[in-house]
Amino acid sequence: MSAADLLPRNATDLERGLADVLSRQPAVPLGIQRDPYQAPAEMLPWLAAHHGVRLWFDDWTEARKRDIIAHHAGVHPGYPGERLGEMVGTRLGLERYLDYVDASILHALAYPAPFVIGDHSVGSRRVNQGAFTADYLVSVTLTEPAQSFAVGASAVGDAALAPPSSEPVNRALAAARAAKSAATVVGCYFDKRIALTSGDAPSTADAPLTGQFKDRLELSA
Repeated sequence: MSAADLLPRNATDLERGLADVLSRQPAVPLGIQRDPYQAPAEMLPWLAAHHGVRLWFDDWTEARKRDIIAHHAGVHPGYPGERLGEMVGTRLGLERYLDYVDASILHALAYPAPFVIGDHSVGSRRVNQGAFTADYLVSVTLTEPAQSFAVGASAVGDAALAPPSSEPVNRALAAARAAKSAATVVGCYFDKRIALTSGDAPSTADAPLTGQFKDRLELSA
């Protein structure tokens, strides 16, 4: 007997149809449907929306999709009890979100920043640094396109001048937006290299050539 059989005789066809559908046993048990690591792959987008996942890319691996859902649900085995959605607006939350797009924080300056010799500061606050803002130097990995231009190498066609894809940068920005609360302002710097100066030369004999660079490891004042 289905729920439709219990309806009064004057029940409409719509009511009988709904009762019949709602009384059926689901093909996949509800407990499995809600488990990020057991749910069928086609249900993952629904499960992500159910748990309020803020960062999602369709071309992610299935394992990564399951992990971020589990992280929002508080059942990620690597972060027991940690709910990613509750960490929005924190530095740790940003670190977690960036990790899902293969990016990381190299350095951060947050208000109120402490006085540092050489920085233009007044008291404990850096000059021109907005109240309650945080600046993050974020590292992403760019991949040179096939047949990209290289000094000394021959190249033909437009592919020779193609720059690295900006997709890793765009995804890191998406992660930063997902990690920030409505009341938070975040400035992200995606420039890991800075020009060498004379002060960077280890010795006169080993002075760097003009145009050489070094890795940027921290934000400047």
